[in-house]
Amino acid sequence: MQDLLYKVISKLYHFPACQFNTLSKFRREKTAMTDKSINFYFSQPEKNLTAAGLLHILFCMSESTTSIRVRYCETDQMGTFYNARALDWFEVGRTELLRNSGISYAEIEKQGIMLPLVQAHVNFMGRARYDDKLLIVTTVKPDGKASLRFDCHIRHEDTGKAVADGYTVHAVTDTVGKPTRPPKWMLELFNN
Repeated sequence: MQDLLYKVISKLYHFPACQFNTLSKFRREKTAMTDKSINFYFSQPEKNLTAAGLLHILFCMSESTTSIRVRYCETDQMGTFYNARALDWFEVGRTELLRNSGISYAEIEKQGIMLPLVQAHVNFMGRARYDDKLLIVTTVKPDGKASLRFDCHIRHEDTGKAVADGYTVHAVTDTVGKPTRPPKWMLELFNN
């Protein structure tokens, strides 16, 4: 498991994991995690990192960037995007993040896991007009024991000007809606 953690950190941050003395230092500097149950020092491999702890770390580091173009049907009479479209674009980012991690949302559902929306928040920061190219940057991290938070940042592709930021929180449930912890197989999404 330690080797996997080294690979993930090296790949995502483009430098050797040995530059960190401890995972707690890594958490403070790179992911601002607060999970006190993780107590794993790179210099002391005999300590255990739980699967839940690794899931927490891997989700915190997951990021996907998706490019879209504003369609005419997404604009309103004022010539900018209709406000509800931001949540549609959040879904595009969320779906592509999962797909880029190696599994589609449809496949997650086939595995018996559902991610119903329980909370959404949008900050509207600028305009997007018909045919504008936008970038959706999406990250995901655990939010409690049985939910995931997807943060989205929508920007103009050419100027970087902000359009909207926000997040959605999704419960992790079985097919009948009973909350559950993210299953172990979700760990494998981020081994690449």
